[in-house]
Amino acid sequence: MSWFARRPALLAVTPFMGGVIFARFFDAPVVWLLGGLGVALVLSLLLYLLSRPVLFTVVILFALALFGALRLEMQTRLFPGNHIKDFTDLPCTVAVEGVVCKPVETRGEGQTTVIVVDSVWALSQAYPASGRCLLRLFEATSGLSYGDRIVVRGQLRAPQGERNPGDFNYRNYLAAQDIHAIINVASAKHLLILNEGEGALLLQRLVYPARRFILSFIDSTMSGQQAALLKALLTGARGDIDIELKNSFADVGVIHVLAVSGLHVGFIVVGLLGFLGFLRIPNPWRTLLTAVGLLFYAWLTGLSPSVSRATVMAIVVLGGALLQRRSDVLNSLAVAAFILLVVQPLDLFQPGFQLSFAAVAGIVLLYNRFAQIFRPLFTSLTEKGLTMLHGLLMLFFVSLAAQLATLPLTVYYFGRLPIISLLANLLVVPLVGLIVSLALVAVLTAVVSFPLGAVFANTVWLLLTVLIAIVQAAAGVPFACLTMSRPSYVLIAFYLLALLLFLLWRQQKARKLVIFAVLILGVVLVWVDRDGDADTLRVTFFDVGQGDSALLQFPNGKTM
Repeated sequence: MSWFARRPALLAVTPFMGGVIFARFFDAPVVWLLGGLGVALVLSLLLYLLSRPVLFTVVILFALALFGALRLEMQTRLFPGNHIKDFTDLPCTVAVEGVVCKPVETRGEGQTTVIVVDSVWALSQAYPASGRCLLRLFEATSGLSYGDRIVVRGQLRAPQGERNPGDFNYRNYLAAQDIHAIINVASAKHLLILNEGEGALLLQRLVYPARRFILSFIDSTMSGQQAALLKALLTGARGDIDIELKNSFADVGVIHVLAVSGLHVGFIVVGLLGFLGFLRIPNPWRTLLTAVGLLFYAWLTGLSPSVSRATVMAIVVLGGALLQRRSDVLNSLAVAAFILLVVQPLDLFQPGFQLSFAAVAGIVLLYNRFAQIFRPLFTSLTEKGLTMLHGLLMLFFVSLAAQLATLPLTVYYFGRLPIISLLANLLVVPLVGLIVSLALVAVLTAVVSFPLGAVFANTVWLLLTVLIAIVQAAAGVPFACLTMSRPSYVLIAFYLLALLLFLLWRQQKARKLVIFAVLILGVVLVWVDRDGDADTLRVTFFDVGQGDSALLQFPNGKTM
C-alpha cells in the first residue's frame, strides 16, 4: 500500500477506470449511480469526521468507481431528444446548419472538419438539433475555415462500427470525440457560408492562423512526401502521407513518430525553457510562460490523446518544480490519465490512448529494471569515456522497454509484430528529433525572414529524404514485420504477468505470488475451450463489400 501512498493519483485513477470499464459492458441506470455516489460521499464525510482513515479511503475509492461509471453513462447514453444522431440514415438528402469547430484538414482532393450542429432540414421541414457532426467534403474549397457558420447538403449517416471481427471500430473512435454523425457532401456547390468568426476568439485569431502559417510555409518550401511528413511531425496533419509510406513506418515499428506526442512536447519544453532562460526571465514567469506555450502547441496540433497526455504530464512536472516538489512520473501519468478520462472517458478504449500510456509506463518501470541489471556495464562505459556508446545503449533499452510494454496492444489491435523496430528506433528517433528541432527553428525564423527560414527548410527537406530512405530500406528487410492473429485475453495476461515477474524478481514474496499466478494461468491456457466447443457449429459472416462471405467452423475442427 505504501507504493500507492506515494502515488495518490494512481490510487485514484485505478477505481475510476474500473468504473468506466464496468459501465462499458453493463448498462447501469444513471439514477442508481447518482444515488450511490451521493450516499458514498456522505458516508466518506462521516468517516473523515470520525477519524476512520482506512474506511474513509475504501469509500472514497468506491465513490471514484461510481463516478467513472456515471461519467461514461453520461457520454454514451444520455443524449437530448434533438441530438444529431437521431437524424442519421434518413432515406433522403438533408441539410445541416452549424459552426466549424475544428481545423479544416485537406485529404487528397477533399476536406474534412467537424461542425457543431444547430439545425437540420429534412423533407422541407426544419428541426432544431444539437451535437457534433463530421463533415466530409469530396471537393475542396479554399474559403472554409474555423469559426464559419455554414449550411451543407448531403447524406447524413451514422458512423460504421466493426464491420468484421477484429476490424477498426470507426464508430467508437468518433464517439470518443463526441461525434455521432457523418455528413457526406459531394461538391463545394452544396456548401454555403452564412457567417464568419463565430468560434473562440483565441483559436480564431492566434492558434489556427499559426497552424495555417506553418502549413503554408511547408507547402511553399517543399513538396511530395517530405512535405506530408513534416506536416504530420509539426501539426499532426497526416492526411497527405501515402498509404504505402504509412505501412512502411508501421512495419518497421516507428509509426509512433508520425503522431505528435511526448517527443515533440519534450522539445517544446526544452526549447521554451532555454529561450526564456536566455532572455533572463525569472521564475515563476519562466515556468508559467512555458506552460502557456505547451497549451498553445497542444491546441495547434488538435489535442490528440498523445499530445494531451504529454502536455498535462509536462505541466504537472513544471508545477511541481515551481512548488519545489519532486514529481513522480507514474503519479504525473495518472494525473494526466484522470484529467483526460474525466473529459472523454471513451478514450480509455482507444488504441492510441492505451499505447501512449503503456509506452510511458513501460519506459519508467522496465528501463529502471534494465538500468539496475546493466549498471556495471554503463559505469564501465562512462569511466572509459565511451559516452556515445553509452547513449546508444540507453536509447536501445528505452526503445526495448516501450516495445515490451506495448507489444500485446500492437499485436492485438494491428496484428503486427515489428522485429526490426529496436534497431530502427536507434536511427529514426534521433533523426526525427533533429528534424523537429530544425523545423521549429525554420518556422520561427520565417516569421521574421521568410527567405532565411527557407534556408533551414532546405536542410529539413534533406533530413526528411534520409528518414524516408531509412524507413523504406528497413521495411524491405526480410521478416522485418510478422503478421500475427489476435491473441486471447488469457495469453495477454500471461505475458503481462511475465513482465511483472521480471520487475519484481528481487522481491521474494511478490515473486512467489506472481509465479503462482503464472502457473495458474498456464493451466488455464492449456485447458481453456478444450472441450467447450466440441459439439458446436460456429458460423461467422463477413462484410466483403459487393458479395457474401461466411466461415463455417465444424465440431470436428475442420473449416469451410
